[in-house]
Parts: sequence; C-alpha cells; structure tokens
Amino acid sequence: MDRLLTASEVFREKFREPEWLSRFRRKSLDLFTTLPVEVSQLYVRHHEAPQIDSENILKMLKLEDGREVPQRFKLLQESENEPVVIHVGSSPAHIHLPKKLEKQGVKMISIPEAITRYPELLEELFSNKLASSENDKYAALNNGLFSSGVLINIPEDAEIDETFRLVWILDRPEEAVFSQVIVRAEPNSRASIIEESYGPLDGGSAILSIVTELYLGEGAQVKYASMQNLGEDAIHLANRVVSAGKDSSLTWVGALIGGSNSRVKIDSRLDGDGARVNDLEIVFGGGRQAFDLTSNLIHTGVGTQGRVLAKGVVKDSARSIFKGIIGIESKAKNTSAYLAEHAMILSSDARAYAIPGLEISSNEVKATHSASVAQIDEEQVYYLTARGIPESEARKMIAMSFFEPVVSEIDVSEVRWGIRYLLERKWLPREEAESLTPEQLVELYVEPEEAGKPIEDIFGRHYKYR
Repeated sequence: MDRLLTASEVFREKFREPEWLSRFRRKSLDLFTTLPVEVSQLYVRHHEAPQIDSENILKMLKLEDGREVPQRFKLLQESENEPVVIHVGSSPAHIHLPKKLEKQGVKMISIPEAITRYPELLEELFSNKLASSENDKYAALNNGLFSSGVLINIPEDAEIDETFRLVWILDRPEEAVFSQVIVRAEPNSRASIIEESYGPLDGGSAILSIVTELYLGEGAQVKYASMQNLGEDAIHLANRVVSAGKDSSLTWVGALIGGSNSRVKIDSRLDGDGARVNDLEIVFGGGRQAFDLTSNLIHTGVGTQGRVLAKGVVKDSARSIFKGIIGIESKAKNTSAYLAEHAMILSSDARAYAIPGLEISSNEVKATHSASVAQIDEEQVYYLTARGIPESEARKMIAMSFFEPVVSEIDVSEVRWGIRYLLERKWLPREEAESLTPEQLVELYVEPEEAGKPIEDIFGRHYKYR
C-alpha cells in the first residue's frame, strides 16, 4: 500500500503537479486498495475483471516522453486535415489540430498541459469527477496513476465535420498505460470522435486503462466510438461516463476484439430534460479471452430516452458477461429506456452470461429489457452446408450476420466498416488476417449508399495505414 501511494509523489515531481492533484491521486489509490472488484451487490458473483497486483503495476509504469510513432502509423501522423492524437506508451507522441479548427475555437491539448494552462477548470472537473474513485475500483486506479490523455473542447454552435482520432499504441511488453479523455461539448455543438487501441504486436503482458468523460451542453450532439484491438496478453480497463444536458444526444459505439481480459464500465447519465443516449456494443472473443461489459442508463431528467444494444460471440474457451441497469429516478417522468444483451456461443467450452436489470422510482415511464444466450443454430449450419458452403465458412457467416444488425445501425461510415474489418480479421488465421485488404471487405458487405464509391471514400484513411 505504501509503495503504491508513493507513486503520487513521483507524478508530482515529474510533472510539477499542484497539491490538489496529489491529494486526489493519494485518495484514489487508497480507494483502489480497499474497494471490491464489484461494488454493485447485483454482480458480486458475476465478473471477469482482472486482479491486478500493486507491486507489478509499479514495475510496469514507464513514464517516458518522446517515443517514436511506429512505422505502420506514419501515414496517420502525416495527415494534415484530421485532428489526431497518437499516444505511444505512456505519453502523447503526436498531437495535431488543423488550423481550420483552431480558428473555430476548438481546443485539443494533453491532460498534463491542460492542468498547467487551465488549473481552475481542471481542479473543478477533478473535484466533481464523473468517473468517481468512490464508485469503481478500476476508475480509482486510473485516477491515481494517469499520466497522459487529452482534453477536447468544442465551442458553442460549432459543427465539426472532421473526425477526432485518438489512438493508443502499446509497442512494448510489460508496460502499464493509464490515460484520461475529457470532452466538453458546449451548447448546440456537434462532433465525432474515434478512440482506437493496438498492441503489443509481439505478445507480452501489458495494461491499458482509459477513463473517458463527456460533458454535453444543451443541444450538443456527439458520436463516440471505441475500438479495442490489443495484443492477446494485454489487459484492457475502461470507464466511459457521460453527463448529457438538456436536449443533447450521444451515440456510444464500442467494439471489444483483442486483449486477454477486458473490463469496460459505461455510465450514461441523462441529466437534462429531453437528453438521448444510444449505446451499441460488440464483443468477439476467442482462445481464453474474458470480457466483462457493464452499460448503465441513469435517467434523472424529464422526457429522456436511453437505449443499450450489446451483442457478443464467444468461441474456443472465451468468456463474456453483459451487465447493465436501467435506473429511473423519481423526477424522471416520461422516460423511455431499453436494454438488450444477446450472446452466441460457438463452442462447448465457451461461456456467456447476460444480466440486465431495472431500478425504477417513477411512474409514467416505459422501460424494457431483454437478454439471451444461445448456441449457434445447427439447422442454419446444415442449411448453408447443404448448398455447398464449407462448414467453417457457414459458421462464420452466421456469426457475422449476428453482429450485422448492430453494425448496420452505426451511422458513421468509417466506424461501421472499421468494425467489420476488425471482426473479419479476428475470425481469420493470423497469416490470412495480415493479408486482408479493405477492397476484399467491401466485396463481402454490400450497402447501397456505398455502391460505386472508391475505397478511400468508404474507409477514409481509417484502416489504410495498417
């Protein structure tokens, strides 16, 4: 315990942090050591979250600056028109905000720089943390050890057509990275953000933890996609929280593909009257992977609408747990909420669980939930093989079609196609996955609105640098 607490002093010396932040770190690390893996009594027996050793974390913390962007991401680094942040290891290696967006008043700076430039704002945000250390063990760990991340501020009435790209690259084994993302969308603004994580490519244990907090002003519209494709021995921890203001709207999109153990908790707080949140989540597990996904809808405003749709496929000896609560507080009249969690099992050793719940303290509301866990339909396999399709290809078609109703709802083209690309690569043997091209993918999925477009228009530059 004492050694873990000394980490706060290391951060204070290296980054010259203010005393309020050092106190915040110490309190968070103290809570990490005392909080259980699951604070909700509903899920104390249902979790796949990793047990993390404090001593090992300290050994894996490498607070280095100036790491090079790996060659395969150089094309993204050279982009002039996209707002891009590339983290390599524990610090940003590249931050680029186009002049056009600067002139519109957009801000995109690293969290350490934001603490220096806007100390009063950051102290206020950390004093009222959306991802509270008191409510989650792994948020507390991140709050105590974060060394990187980005603050994005979208000014009032700004409509940003360019997509913000936030990329995390773990290029070394035995490294732990803790980052935070804070997005402030001021009233009537509009923005789209994509978060991606990769590596280590050559194996080896690693930890990537990202805490994401979104503040949506009145009438703001944000789309936030998160695509996780870490190495097979990496641990992935994520907390995503939004406070949605009056008449604002948010679309979460999540795809969990890589890593050995992924633990993701999403809290969508619909605080303002008329706020809307859609959350679309996909999990694809193989080998001995484990996934623990919680998505909660917390309705406090009047006339709010929330929806969660999560789908997972597990094969080999993989495991997944889907959890979530629709919470409707007493003043939240005219609420509409829906929570659906569905999983498909492709092998006898795979396991999947879906545990939705309701906590309603108001009348005049509409709240429904559904859940299912089922093995692959052998009659469908037989139907396809009887028409000359090899069995392995038939099973792949059934699994991908299980995901497609969720994927097709994603209205950001490059996110939609990017998730398909990751799913196809995950299914294929490594040699075949490395040779898969976007052109081949477009031949597999036909969408009328994409017909006749060049491949760059469909994928943008999103997956061309792989």
